[in-house]
Amino acid sequence: MKLKFFGLIIVSFMLLGVVNAIPYKWTSTVPITYVDISNIQDTEKLDYYLNSDNIVVIYTGNDFAMTPKTEAFLEYLGLVKSKNIVSSIPDFGNSTFVNSNSEVIPASYVYRDENGAYLYINSNDAAEKDTTTVYEASISSKIIDDGYYEIKPGKLFIPYNIDLENQDIVDFIGKYVALQGETFAYINKVPSNYDSVVINGIVVQNIIPDDNGESSISVADRKITVEVRDEDTINRKIAGVKAASEILGIGTTYVTTGSENIDIIKDSSITEDEKESLLNSYWFKKHYSDYYSHIKYNNYGNYPNTQDLLAMSYYPLIYMDKAPETFQDDPTGGYYPDTISYTGSESLGYWNEGAGSENSYYHYDGEDYWNDDETVTRDYWSVNGDFASMSEEIDFNDRYEYFEHWYVKNYAYAMTGGANGLLLFSSDDDLLDAVFNKYNKNITWKLNLEGIDYVVIPDYIGYDKINGIAVIKIPGLNNNEINGMHFIDEIYIEPQNEEYGIYVADVYEYSTNTLYDLNDNNTWICSFEEYAKWAENYKTSRIYIKNDTVYVNAEDNAKITIYKENITRVTGTSTELYDATGKLVIAKAPDTISLNN
Repeated sequence: MKLKFFGLIIVSFMLLGVVNAIPYKWTSTVPITYVDISNIQDTEKLDYYLNSDNIVVIYTGNDFAMTPKTEAFLEYLGLVKSKNIVSSIPDFGNSTFVNSNSEVIPASYVYRDENGAYLYINSNDAAEKDTTTVYEASISSKIIDDGYYEIKPGKLFIPYNIDLENQDIVDFIGKYVALQGETFAYINKVPSNYDSVVINGIVVQNIIPDDNGESSISVADRKITVEVRDEDTINRKIAGVKAASEILGIGTTYVTTGSENIDIIKDSSITEDEKESLLNSYWFKKHYSDYYSHIKYNNYGNYPNTQDLLAMSYYPLIYMDKAPETFQDDPTGGYYPDTISYTGSESLGYWNEGAGSENSYYHYDGEDYWNDDETVTRDYWSVNGDFASMSEEIDFNDRYEYFEHWYVKNYAYAMTGGANGLLLFSSDDDLLDAVFNKYNKNITWKLNLEGIDYVVIPDYIGYDKINGIAVIKIPGLNNNEINGMHFIDEIYIEPQNEEYGIYVADVYEYSTNTLYDLNDNNTWICSFEEYAKWAENYKTSRIYIKNDTVYVNAEDNAKITIYKENITRVTGTSTELYDATGKLVIAKAPDTISLNN
């Protein structure tokens, strides 16, 4: 028999939102209880939730596994395993389909039909493989929205993991609360009059590893092939980005790979004539029409006064990655002594003249020797040019423990050079504990981050705070590597709902057209420093409802969303979006909002 589907709920752990994002600040006139079904002990407790006066949302968490107990809970909710499902997913007409490994599943959560409801539930079995089972509703019920199943009024079942960091979840709960005759409100995670957020940065790398590069530098008699950038070209590109940032009134972070770049970034500028020329060339196509516009630009009044400097390192990254303790005569202040250009040679070191730039320790990752007759069959550590012993290699591979002083000194120098933030290419616990001055029995050197506004680390997108310092997490930061040397090419992560996106690109790859496109699409483009400050303000904001009045404690530019059946516009406020059926978005929200107009 061919099944008639009323709804199908698909679980995909790739679509579960952002890890470690800032939870939404929300409030409701009716209590809301969220329950992971795996944490329910017995049917008596399940029955307690189903008969509670609260709105109850039961969901399957990330660790949900189909066991006899959880199957019994599902049956208690009126869901039984369907015996009519065939091996292939039924035809849903014109519905969109996506591939998930070897499966073909519908792309939407719900497919409506008058004959019933079917839920597609994902389970982590003992072999740690995701398995799916289709469950059929054996009792009369209804689907409220895509992906959400109503067991009975005020009681919902969602067959995947949820959290209140996801705007889709928050909006659904808000609409559902309004349908129950109550009021729900939350503070949006984007400023007023914006739809999304993108953190923006340009990476100033004077020299990067390049297998096809026309230049080489010598480190411990190893030949590292690199691309050397022209300083005048870098200056022009930075000046153009500064001008575009000023015209659009956006914040830009300048990411530096060495101390000399700080001066290049600070000194790059553009004349008023060049700025006006750039302004006159700023045309963009509106996303909702076929014509080009030339009206949206900044009047120079809102351009950030400070310049955000994010240090990838103080020493050149090539030395950071390849040769811990490269410099025998670390500077005790000021600049490196006897510095030379970025050309390098077999006889001259890259940074200091002569043997002063040679290293004690070096990690070989496949780069060439200057002597082409020599061959190596594996990656290895060397000490003063000789192979390290096996015991030494074991120690050196824990580089953030063994060379802790090298990394602490490097970032300390970056701080004295005027950096606002530090960028780490690893989330190793030893490195984080050294940088954030946390207790670690393996670490003795610690960094004092006083004066640093934020730290950027490679991880799933999210915002955190460690020892009072803002931490911004970006996936993919350490993806580009040649012969064990890191560099940044171009990273673009599209913003999802109100979770921040990322645009960070090398000075040669950076596109101001990307800024114009984002600006045209109502995106708040900000520096890392601006986002860290905004995120911290959001974390400390508050919202609650009492006597049909919404009270807001947040920054002046805060935006709030209110769900209430038949809501009306509020006099004396700026309406950003209004839906008479039950949704109101207020820009620059005042401290007190009366809903009894």
